[in-house]
Amino acid sequence: MRVIDFTYPFIGNNRLAALMNKRHSRQAEIRSLRDLSRQSTIKYGVIRAGSTQEYFRSSKDSDYSRMWEEMNQNTVSFQDQMDESFDRVIGSSDEHPWAFIAESPNLEYVAGLRCDLEVVVDPYPIRGGLALALPIGSEYYDRINLAVVEMIESEEMSLLRRKWWSTTDCHNSAPSGASRILSPLHTLRYLLQA
Repeated sequence: MRVIDFTYPFIGNNRLAALMNKRHSRQAEIRSLRDLSRQSTIKYGVIRAGSTQEYFRSSKDSDYSRMWEEMNQNTVSFQDQMDESFDRVIGSSDEHPWAFIAESPNLEYVAGLRCDLEVVVDPYPIRGGLALALPIGSEYYDRINLAVVEMIESEEMSLLRRKWWSTTDCHNSAPSGASRILSPLHTLRYLLQA
């Protein structure tokens, strides 16, 4: 039984992606998730019991099936929270490189905050995008859905994304020394409380 309905996506096509230390991806020549699946040096993982884990578990794609088997053999491949996963990528060493696999918007946000991280994106969309969820029959559904569409068409959504998901100027600043990164959800909560 459905209890929620989704608005038009405010961020388009979600893709699977891996957040990695830039040095590790360049040393191992990782340019895609398929490259990550075909090597054994860089270990990787996903959020436990999340949609990305389920995607790998049920995938018929040979590369993703191989990745699922590799993750299943190592229990530390499954993380409980995104922030822990970000910290694990940031703290990974040349002896123990690690990548975190999730949907691209979250990872692109985090990589934009640090000069030493990058996102390797799978070229094929896995879902329609990120949308707002409202109870079925909500009196606000039509108005919010229309507002999202208008904001996309007027490019206001792109302006907001550039404003709040800004990237670090890596050419004019040293790499960030911050050990903790706020996920987009934590950032949203912070902004709503301000």
